[in-house]
Amino acid sequence: MKLRKLAVSIFGSLFFIFPLEVLGAGIVVNEVMFDPTGTDTALEWVELYNSGETSENLAGWQLYPDGIGYFSFPAGFILESKKFVVVYVRTSGQNSSSTLYHPAASSNMGNTSGSIALFSGEPRGKDTIKDFVEWGKGGETWETAASDAGIWEKGVFVDLALFLEGNVVLRKGESGAKNAWMISSNATPGAPNEISTDTLPATPASPSLPPPASPESGNATPPVPALLPSPSIKVSAGEDRVVSVGGVVEFLGSAWGLKGEPLQNARFLWNFGDGETHEGKSASHIFRYPGKYTIGLHISSGDLAASDYARVEVGSNQIRVREVIRGEAGSIRLENSASVAVDIGGWILEDSERKIFTIPPKTKISPQSEIVLANAVTGILKNTSASFLILRYPNSEVALRYEIGAPLVKVPEKEASLSLTENTKKVVTESSTSLELSKSQIAEKAVPKKEEGGPSQNESMAQESSGASGEASQLQEEKKDFSLHESQQELASASYLHANITTFFLMAFGVSILGALSFLAWKVW
Repeated sequence: MKLRKLAVSIFGSLFFIFPLEVLGAGIVVNEVMFDPTGTDTALEWVELYNSGETSENLAGWQLYPDGIGYFSFPAGFILESKKFVVVYVRTSGQNSSSTLYHPAASSNMGNTSGSIALFSGEPRGKDTIKDFVEWGKGGETWETAASDAGIWEKGVFVDLALFLEGNVVLRKGESGAKNAWMISSNATPGAPNEISTDTLPATPASPSLPPPASPESGNATPPVPALLPSPSIKVSAGEDRVVSVGGVVEFLGSAWGLKGEPLQNARFLWNFGDGETHEGKSASHIFRYPGKYTIGLHISSGDLAASDYARVEVGSNQIRVREVIRGEAGSIRLENSASVAVDIGGWILEDSERKIFTIPPKTKISPQSEIVLANAVTGILKNTSASFLILRYPNSEVALRYEIGAPLVKVPEKEASLSLTENTKKVVTESSTSLELSKSQIAEKAVPKKEEGGPSQNESMAQESSGASGEASQLQEEKKDFSLHESQQELASASYLHANITTFFLMAFGVSILGALSFLAWKVW
């Protein structure tokens, strides 16, 4: 707890002990310890007093320290006339006629603001509320019901400007009156309050420390009244906002003094609502999980203190997996699509084989930018059959899942070259065979065949003798025709050879292009 420098002075020695008969019959809240010295847990308590002339059965009654849960009095609990009972908060023990325990309280009572309400039963409201007190600020729970019941005034609260850790607030007058409560350094749980015979004005213009008592005078220093409204300092935690998870959020606090002037030399304490705090007028913070957070700024200056709150809604993940390359030489490319830098320190990468990599602290990706993490560094996705990648927040919740798809098959370079060479040889061999076959067919057609059933040799010789001149002329013509036919066949053969050679070179060029593309694809893979 923070100690305030301005002490409450109740050092005088002359006090009267008032058991509070002046309050009128009834059960009342008499004294509250909400800020013990040191640790608060198990040391906070609320004292009740029966100012009536008869005993009261409190079975079914409820006590409500604001925000920490209702305490129901045990069945058959009797509070005798002119007796006290102390209810201890967030601790356990053996109940008795003077001591009760509220172990189910969800938290400690507020040190800078809070309230106590007492009900005689349900339904809770103006007809059942029996007593009420609030401190630090107005508008606490059940203030309206207490005002409607005539036991409190709206806007009135116990001013803590002069409150010290370890002090109590206690009753010194009729319930609901402006001067009904005061701050005291003398806690008296289970006993009558110690009240001085002197008091300060009910509504001081500006609370100040009263002068200490003179030892010679014997007069006690009067207690300090704790009344509102009174001047107070103001503080601002800034506007509500929406931010990205992992993004750096800047906060700047402001504080003003009693006259509205900027407050100098104040202590600023930020509570970000996620378990982290920071001291200073400005702060930078990273919310690592999506959600809605209430940011508290608490300031103190001398004896003055104030608080303000802002809401921050942390949006969902803006980090995307841009590209994944599997294998020893592969990598993971992460992209930040947000408009602010995102800190992914502590985030977790996990592949389909349950291998994980925790991203080092303070790893930031600039807005609209990428980073690349090598598989050799992360130790994941080294297996080319990996099928997915998961990105998790530091608390292991899934931020995104990236499906990689079917694994690619890489052909070794030597095997690809050998296959290309064999295919080329096959094409050349087939082209040469086709060319030889065409030439043979042309030659065969060019040789004249002897017809069967022709004249005998003697007959032919006779015919040649009888018609030598005509035969010579015919042979000459046939020779011409044969020569012409042979020339035509040679021309046709040359044309065919040229066509085959052209086809061969086109096919060879295509195979070369295909080989080059295959080689480039392997290199990229």
